[in-house]
Amino acid sequence: MHSFSTMKPLHNALLLLALALMCVLMPPFALGANSAAMRAAATEELDEVTVLGKKLYQMRKEIIDAEKLFIAAYNELNTDSDYTLLCGANTPTGTHLASVSCTPAFLAQAQEEEASNLVGGYYAEDPQIVWLERRDDYRMHALEVINSHPELLRLLRNRQKLLEGFVKSRKERMKGRLVLFE
Repeated sequence: MHSFSTMKPLHNALLLLALALMCVLMPPFALGANSAAMRAAATEELDEVTVLGKKLYQMRKEIIDAEKLFIAAYNELNTDSDYTLLCGANTPTGTHLASVSCTPAFLAQAQEEEASNLVGGYYAEDPQIVWLERRDDYRMHALEVINSHPELLRLLRNRQKLLEGFVKSRKERMKGRLVLFE
Protein backbone atom coordinates (compact mmCIF):
# COMPACT_ATOMS: atom_id res chain seq x y z
CA MET A 1 0.00 0.00 0.00
CA HIS A 2 1.31 3.43 -0.92
CA SER A 3 1.37 6.21 1.59
CA PHE A 4 -0.60 9.37 0.91
CA SER A 5 2.58 11.41 0.45
CA THR A 6 3.80 9.27 -2.50
CA MET A 7 0.37 9.07 -4.14
CA LYS A 8 -0.33 12.82 -4.19
CA PRO A 9 2.43 13.73 -6.76
CA LEU A 10 1.34 10.81 -8.97
CA HIS A 11 -2.32 11.85 -8.63
CA ASN A 12 -1.46 15.47 -9.54
CA ALA A 13 0.57 14.34 -12.55
CA LEU A 14 -2.29 12.19 -13.81
CA LEU A 15 -4.74 15.07 -13.42
CA LEU A 16 -2.45 17.40 -15.38
CA LEU A 17 -2.04 14.79 -18.12
CA ALA A 18 -5.83 14.31 -18.34
CA LEU A 19 -6.38 18.07 -18.54
CA ALA A 20 -3.73 18.45 -21.26
CA LEU A 21 -5.30 15.62 -23.29
CA MET A 22 -8.75 17.20 -22.99
CA CYS A 23 -7.43 20.51 -24.30
CA VAL A 24 -5.76 18.85 -27.26
CA LEU A 25 -8.45 16.36 -28.17
CA MET A 26 -11.61 18.45 -27.67
CA PRO A 27 -12.70 20.69 -30.53
CA PRO A 28 -12.39 24.43 -29.84
CA PHE A 29 -16.16 25.03 -29.89
CA ALA A 30 -16.63 22.50 -27.05
CA LEU A 31 -14.47 24.70 -24.85
CA GLY A 32 -16.68 27.74 -25.44
CA ALA A 33 -14.85 29.30 -28.40
CA ASN A 34 -17.96 29.52 -30.53
CA SER A 35 -17.17 32.68 -32.44
CA ALA A 36 -18.00 33.25 -36.09
CA ALA A 37 -14.29 33.11 -36.94
CA MET A 38 -13.97 29.67 -35.37
CA ARG A 39 -17.04 28.38 -37.25
CA ALA A 40 -15.68 29.76 -40.54
CA ALA A 41 -12.29 28.16 -39.95
CA ALA A 42 -13.94 24.82 -39.18
CA THR A 43 -15.90 24.81 -42.46
CA GLU A 44 -13.15 26.24 -44.69
CA GLU A 45 -11.79 23.82 -47.24
CA LEU A 46 -8.08 23.22 -47.10
CA ASP A 47 -5.79 22.77 -50.07
CA GLU A 48 -4.92 19.16 -50.73
CA VAL A 49 -1.27 18.34 -50.23
CA THR A 50 0.23 15.24 -51.77
CA VAL A 51 3.58 14.03 -50.53
CA LEU A 52 5.38 11.78 -52.95
CA GLY A 53 8.19 9.73 -51.57
CA LYS A 54 9.42 6.23 -51.14
CA LYS A 55 10.20 4.30 -48.04
CA LEU A 56 13.83 3.28 -47.63
CA TYR A 57 12.96 -0.41 -48.00
CA GLN A 58 11.35 0.39 -51.37
CA MET A 59 14.47 2.23 -52.46
CA ARG A 60 16.67 -0.71 -51.36
CA LYS A 61 14.48 -3.09 -53.36
CA GLU A 62 14.90 -0.92 -56.47
CA ILE A 63 18.70 -1.07 -56.04
CA ILE A 64 18.61 -4.86 -55.64
CA ASP A 65 16.38 -5.19 -58.71
CA ALA A 66 18.78 -3.00 -60.71
CA GLU A 67 21.70 -5.21 -59.62
CA LYS A 68 19.81 -8.34 -60.67
CA LEU A 69 19.08 -6.83 -64.09
CA PHE A 70 22.74 -5.92 -64.55
CA ILE A 71 24.02 -9.36 -63.52
CA ALA A 72 21.55 -11.15 -65.79
CA ALA A 73 22.49 -8.91 -68.74
CA TYR A 74 26.22 -9.27 -68.00
CA ASN A 75 25.99 -13.07 -67.85
CA GLU A 76 24.03 -13.12 -71.12
CA LEU A 77 26.61 -10.96 -72.93
CA ASN A 78 29.70 -12.54 -71.35
CA THR A 79 31.28 -15.19 -73.58
CA ASP A 80 33.80 -16.71 -71.10
CA SER A 81 32.15 -19.15 -68.69
CA ASP A 82 34.98 -18.68 -66.13
CA TYR A 83 33.77 -15.10 -65.66
CA THR A 84 30.05 -15.84 -65.33
CA LEU A 85 28.72 -14.31 -62.11
CA LEU A 86 27.13 -16.81 -59.74
CA CYS A 87 24.99 -15.23 -57.03
CA GLY A 88 23.49 -16.71 -53.92
CA ALA A 89 22.17 -15.81 -50.50
CA ASN A 90 24.35 -16.41 -47.48
CA THR A 91 23.18 -16.30 -43.86
CA PRO A 92 26.18 -16.10 -41.54
CA THR A 93 26.11 -18.15 -38.36
CA GLY A 94 24.52 -16.25 -35.51
CA THR A 95 22.23 -14.10 -37.62
CA HIS A 96 18.98 -14.40 -39.53
CA LEU A 97 19.93 -11.68 -42.00
CA ALA A 98 20.78 -13.09 -45.39
CA SER A 99 23.01 -11.22 -47.77
CA VAL A 100 23.48 -11.85 -51.46
CA SER A 101 26.97 -12.15 -52.86
CA CYS A 102 28.14 -12.81 -56.39
CA THR A 103 31.28 -14.68 -57.32
CA PRO A 104 32.96 -15.31 -60.66
CA ALA A 105 32.60 -18.95 -61.71
CA PHE A 106 36.36 -19.62 -61.51
CA LEU A 107 36.38 -18.63 -57.83
CA ALA A 108 33.24 -20.65 -57.03
CA GLN A 109 34.87 -23.66 -58.67
CA ALA A 110 38.05 -23.17 -56.60
CA GLN A 111 35.94 -23.02 -53.43
CA GLU A 112 34.10 -26.22 -54.38
CA GLU A 113 37.36 -28.01 -55.18
CA GLU A 114 38.86 -26.93 -51.87
CA ALA A 115 35.86 -28.26 -49.92
CA SER A 116 35.82 -31.53 -51.85
CA ASN A 117 39.56 -32.10 -51.51
CA LEU A 118 39.60 -31.28 -47.80
CA VAL A 119 36.80 -33.78 -47.14
CA GLY A 120 38.68 -36.43 -49.15
CA GLY A 121 41.95 -35.72 -47.33
CA TYR A 122 43.70 -34.22 -50.36
CA TYR A 123 45.59 -30.98 -50.79
CA ALA A 124 43.54 -28.09 -52.09
CA GLU A 125 44.75 -24.74 -53.32
CA ASP A 126 43.40 -21.87 -51.26
CA PRO A 127 40.62 -20.15 -53.26
CA GLN A 128 41.96 -16.77 -52.16
CA ILE A 129 45.24 -17.53 -53.96
CA VAL A 130 43.24 -18.43 -57.07
CA TRP A 131 41.43 -15.08 -56.72
CA LEU A 132 44.69 -13.15 -56.35
CA GLU A 133 46.14 -14.88 -59.41
CA ARG A 134 43.12 -14.26 -61.63
CA ARG A 135 41.47 -11.08 -60.37
CA ASP A 136 43.25 -8.71 -62.77
CA ASP A 137 42.23 -10.84 -65.77
CA TYR A 138 38.67 -10.96 -64.44
CA ARG A 139 38.52 -7.18 -64.01
CA MET A 140 39.90 -6.56 -67.51
CA HIS A 141 37.41 -9.02 -69.02
CA ALA A 142 34.47 -7.55 -67.08
CA LEU A 143 35.41 -4.00 -68.13
CA GLU A 144 35.71 -5.11 -71.74
CA VAL A 145 32.25 -6.68 -71.67
CA ILE A 146 30.70 -3.67 -69.90
CA ASN A 147 32.36 -1.05 -72.10
CA SER A 148 31.43 -2.85 -75.32
CA HIS A 149 27.72 -2.98 -74.44
CA PRO A 150 26.01 0.40 -73.82
CA GLU A 151 23.06 -1.38 -72.17
CA LEU A 152 25.35 -2.63 -69.39
CA LEU A 153 26.72 0.87 -68.87
CA ARG A 154 23.18 2.23 -68.69
CA LEU A 155 22.21 -0.42 -66.11
CA LEU A 156 25.28 0.37 -64.00
CA ARG A 157 24.60 4.11 -64.12
CA ASN A 158 20.98 3.55 -63.17
CA ARG A 159 22.02 1.44 -60.18
CA GLN A 160 24.50 4.13 -59.13
CA LYS A 161 21.83 6.82 -59.39
CA LEU A 162 19.45 4.75 -57.25
CA LEU A 163 22.18 4.15 -54.68
CA GLU A 164 23.07 7.84 -54.47
CA GLY A 165 19.38 8.72 -54.00
CA PHE A 166 19.07 6.11 -51.25
CA VAL A 167 22.17 7.34 -49.41
CA LYS A 168 21.00 10.97 -49.61
CA SER A 169 17.48 10.13 -48.47
CA ARG A 170 18.72 7.92 -45.64
CA LYS A 171 21.08 10.63 -44.43
CA GLU A 172 18.26 13.21 -44.41
CA ARG A 173 15.84 10.89 -42.63
CA MET A 174 18.38 9.70 -40.07
CA LYS A 175 19.44 13.21 -39.06
CA GLY A 176 19.57 13.19 -35.26
CA ARG A 177 18.31 9.61 -34.96
CA LEU A 178 19.97 6.34 -34.08
CA VAL A 179 17.23 4.16 -35.55
CA LEU A 180 14.61 4.83 -38.20
CA PHE A 181 11.40 2.84 -38.34
CA GLU A 182 9.52 3.02 -41.63
